[in-house]
Amino acid sequence: MPEPTTIRVATCNLFEGGLDGDDPEHFSRDDSRLRQQVEVLASLKLDLIGIQEATWGMLDDNRLDGVATDLGMPWRYLGRSNLYGCNLATLIRTGDNKITVKDYTHLTGPPFVHGLTNVTFIIAGHPRTVHFLVGHSAPSSPTMRLAEAETATVHRHHDLIYVADFNAAALDDDPDTTGIDKATARGKLDKRPAETLAAAGFHDVGGVLGDRTPTVGHRTPNEDDDAAKLAYRCDRIYTTLPTETVTGYGVELGGDALSDHRIVWAEFTLGR
Repeated sequence: MPEPTTIRVATCNLFEGGLDGDDPEHFSRDDSRLRQQVEVLASLKLDLIGIQEATWGMLDDNRLDGVATDLGMPWRYLGRSNLYGCNLATLIRTGDNKITVKDYTHLTGPPFVHGLTNVTFIIAGHPRTVHFLVGHSAPSSPTMRLAEAETATVHRHHDLIYVADFNAAALDDDPDTTGIDKATARGKLDKRPAETLAAAGFHDVGGVLGDRTPTVGHRTPNEDDDAAKLAYRCDRIYTTLPTETVTGYGVELGGDALSDHRIVWAEFTLGR
């Protein structure tokens, strides 16, 4: 029998592209935070990465090329966002006979506020094509988030891995709302999108493994106020693969000074 194949996947919201400074065209912005984020991602030995807030302005293609080179991930794609340049970046490690990319699409029309990237690929030893969905749900509209989830379920009969900043709570979230603006709490704790995905057979990897570590709610970079933060599992990885293929999961705590979102990763082993 062939050896099992293990792949490692992550989702990462950079927070304003990992850049600091005021240059509106991004030419002179400080990229030290981005470089540190890339180091954290590299330490996780990933095969597929979905990135939100790739807000790199006129240098976006050059930035993506540099990140891909530093990570040793030759396949990359920048999906344009409909909203404020919050583009989606997808990176895949190819060339080691483990993953072969077949095709990709990027949806920018309604209901997707930022967009949805869909990369189809083959995993060595796995008989079916796998879809890698990279998304970033609507930041302020529960109605749009529900519509985005409903639309994503068209993929429910595919083998897929779906990573995103979902901007709303997971099914098992029950955060402390003390001091949180009521409108914010009401919107972010709307679980209808999560319920819709679950009903379609999308398994929340963190939920399956019982890891309720929040991915947001810590300090935002450069933030020094003491305002209350809503701590919940905003960033998640879903799959329609059998849950027994999940062999690892984690929320990276080492980059809390680098973004208002934590990196979330999962490991899948197929062909066992």
